[in-house]
Amino acid sequence: MEQGRDFEDRVEIRSVHHADKPLIDFPISLVDIEKLHLHEMVIEKEYEGLVDQLSKDGHLRTPILITQDHIILDGHHRFSALKRLGVKKIPAIVLDYDDDNLVKVDTWHPIVRKPVDEIVEELQKRGLTVEPLEGDYQSMLDRREVAAVVGNKKKKFKVLGEREQVFTAVRELWLDGIRYADIPELAFSITSEEITAIASWPYTKEEIKQVAKSDQVFLPKTTRHFMDFQFPDYRVEIKDLY
Repeated sequence: MEQGRDFEDRVEIRSVHHADKPLIDFPISLVDIEKLHLHEMVIEKEYEGLVDQLSKDGHLRTPILITQDHIILDGHHRFSALKRLGVKKIPAIVLDYDDDNLVKVDTWHPIVRKPVDEIVEELQKRGLTVEPLEGDYQSMLDRREVAAVVGNKKKKFKVLGEREQVFTAVRELWLDGIRYADIPELAFSITSEEITAIASWPYTKEEIKQVAKSDQVFLPKTTRHFMDFQFPDYRVEIKDLY
């Protein structure tokens, strides 16, 4: 697992490095930006920073990834920033979303610099039931028996209630200090008495499509779409997108 750098160094901490994946060249389409569907909120700070960066650089290096029916899989911040800049078209790679060998879906697991007991107390204040966890947390998550598992290397708690309520609390209370791991095992391996992980289960592709097509959105970092390969960089001039 990729754990070489400290907790503070990255927003996203991955168990497999992109550089280890094979490079595959996919065709790029210029898609009408108004036809695209978000399924996830953006993080305001990241969005504003990307608007400034694109305005300064004048080019885009990474196309967004979309389904055949125009749901954004990866690139919500790029889409939102380019829309703010007023472009009409956006470079996109179109993927067959129904092909599970091509596109996989999971979730991100927040890691917060707060002791687990403080997080448990805050969740209880919001009406969530939090109990000591006994047994295999991963099987509980796989069966959606719990909304989330909160804890560190030494102790874990199961959170009962609505998944969205848990992560709304995490976002509202600890947004600035959050890091995200791509698998629960990695998230908990980074914890300590002062650092807590919050693991949960992923939504299915069908649930994601339903949300996107109804013009609703999940909280940021709810979904993690990934492939077993990487794309080359593509330089696209923003002036050519108007």
